[in-house]
Amino acid sequence: MGLTILATIFVFSVIVFVHELGHFATAKWAGMQVDEFALGFGPKVYSVRRGDTEYSLRAIPLGGFNRIAGMTEEEDLNDKSFLSKPVWKRMIVIAAGGIMNFVLAIVLLWGLFFVVGTVTVSPEAVVGSTIAGSPALCLKCTTGILVIIKFPNGLIFLRPSRHTATPSLLWKSNGTARSRASKWCLT
Repeated sequence: MGLTILATIFVFSVIVFVHELGHFATAKWAGMQVDEFALGFGPKVYSVRRGDTEYSLRAIPLGGFNRIAGMTEEEDLNDKSFLSKPVWKRMIVIAAGGIMNFVLAIVLLWGLFFVVGTVTVSPEAVVGSTIAGSPALCLKCTTGILVIIKFPNGLIFLRPSRHTATPSLLWKSNGTARSRASKWCLT
């Protein structure tokens, strides 16, 4: 339970960090004054000032914010204020957080597919696996066997031949699953 809570906080913090980093980077690019870049809410746990920006870590790690100068009309406006910039630059800064979340999702999915890979689906009716105790296992229906033709009275199973391009007949089943299991399970 405790590990799940910590993992949830970690994942949420990464998402918030990337989101706020999008706002921060575009605000700096647009020439806006970012007074504070914070990860979390509540009282400051740690902070450091670099240039005009204070970078802080807050006590409650469930969010974050950028304090950009001049986001409200009550603040003193200067040439680095949010409201003094053209509308298109303000729109980029506001949209950047959400766009960075999409970029994060794409990067994570790309990494997952790169590490784990994808499942290749066969265009043929090939047995992938069988369940223990099932009629298919009793019929010795193993991985790689093709189910080729379905007849009203059963199926024909073919095993791919190692020597020719043509599969060889393995067995023909007929009847119900119960009669197949009793007929073909000769162990």
